[in-house]
Amino acid sequence: MVDSDTQAIREAFSARLVEQMDKAGWQARGRAPRLKREIEAAGGKISVQGVHKWLDGTGMPDRLNMQLLCGIFNIQPNYMLYGVFAVGDEIGTYSNATEPGGIPIISYIQAGEFCDAEDPFEPGDADDWLPFRPPSAGPNTYALRVEGESNDPRICDGEIVIIDPDRSPDPGKYVVAKRHSDLKVTLKQLSFSEGEYFLKPGNPKWPDPIIRIDGDWSICGVVIGKYDPM
Repeated sequence: MVDSDTQAIREAFSARLVEQMDKAGWQARGRAPRLKREIEAAGGKISVQGVHKWLDGTGMPDRLNMQLLCGIFNIQPNYMLYGVFAVGDEIGTYSNATEPGGIPIISYIQAGEFCDAEDPFEPGDADDWLPFRPPSAGPNTYALRVEGESNDPRICDGEIVIIDPDRSPDPGKYVVAKRHSDLKVTLKQLSFSEGEYFLKPGNPKWPDPIIRIDGDWSICGVVIGKYDPM
């Protein structure tokens, strides 16, 4: 008999696997045979029945098949197994099961205003608050509801990202930036090339050009995670 903790891990893995299939645009019908073919093409071995067990939360892949799965969907094993990303250029995913506290969910306009502010948000400054605070989040951390598809599929429209304005904006990180001439606020990935910094959309098919950061721009914070209410 499977204990409750093991079953919970299997069900959470199943949900994340379905999530990755959805993001990849896989049709609901025929997913098990397709994944079997993908696994075997990558050098693994699994039956259709075995894949069905992954999808219905009654089984887990072995180490090799887990690595192959992560390669197929371009995702970290830490996320598929535990729902969090490893430290680095990836973005952590947080649920309510983190440190207590509160983070204000603000608008893009408020984020631009906060970029020039000296004091952290207080209760009453925002209409909505996340009921937790991720580990190591700075005192000025806030959350932003994403607008637009310029960073799909890494950061999607409507998702809530967690921003720490006290983090170092290293190349490869996603950042909130403000253009002072017209108060435009945008969420983009920071890059560095030939001695200059740029803002670029995470979506490789996005038509907007890469933006060179000059004296008109300020970095208002670094994305340290996404909120997942699962």
